[in-house]
Amino acid sequence: MGKAYTGEFDFTDVELKPVRKMLQKLQPHLQPVFTTLFNRETLFLKMDSGAEVLLMIDQGDILAHGNKLALCELELELVSGQPEELLHLAVELADNLPLLPSDISKAERGYKLFNGETEQPVKMPGVLLSKQQTPLAAFKALAFACIAQWQGNVSGAAASDDPEFVHQLRISQRRIRALLRLFKPILPQDWFVHWNKTLLTTPGFFLKYGIWM
Repeated sequence: MGKAYTGEFDFTDVELKPVRKMLQKLQPHLQPVFTTLFNRETLFLKMDSGAEVLLMIDQGDILAHGNKLALCELELELVSGQPEELLHLAVELADNLPLLPSDISKAERGYKLFNGETEQPVKMPGVLLSKQQTPLAAFKALAFACIAQWQGNVSGAAASDDPEFVHQLRISQRRIRALLRLFKPILPQDWFVHWNKTLLTTPGFFLKYGIWM
């Protein structure tokens, strides 16, 4: 946990002595790029399966250049148990709370706020496949790229008037369904049937959860 900024930086925790000395020498010339001010509430959950999970709720603001960005996050950390149980818990929480997955850190949001960057529509990132990859590995790489495209556009689609967010969001879902059909022969059939039906019959599902096994 980082220390609160009190007017000057504290580098006493920097273990490498040369680095610590250099930073201390530069101290008078350093200014914070952004500040995160939030309260964290940590809850411990023991699931019926025996898995143990920490639920950390952060609420506050990110500040930069006189601008403010509201911060409200729920982070799940698996203490013991299987990773799949953490995913099932996340889906259960999203069934009852207005939650959306995000892989954007507080630091990334802080730098964007400092630089005055606005949210922009995101296209699917490039995927480099090789002959050495198995078909299943190729499927996963492409599917995760579709998820990155989805996650990069979902908040903009909800909050912005720019139709390109919705366009890119729809493209990500069409690509996911196309991947299912293309890789059907190498996918577990019960798994394929479940997800193909879910994505076809529940259009809002992928919008809400943005998850892929």
